[in-house]
Amino acid sequence: MGYNKIGIWIKGYMDALKNEDDVSKKQLEYLISRIQKMIAECEKQEKIEQETFRNIVEDIDDELPF
Repeated sequence: MGYNKIGIWIKGYMDALKNEDDVSKKQLEYLISRIQKMIAECEKQEKIEQETFRNIVEDIDDELPF
């Protein structure tokens, strides 16, 4: 599920909670687990990007003549 679809899905839950519609504990637990998974994926990607950037900078530093 892409982030846009997850965002729409989460918005639906938030609207239901705001309007005091019935939302089960199981649905909320699933919502929380999906959000946690999405955050973990973002953090993993961010860590990969930071490592890649660090490696590029180190390579450039190694090539400098001084």
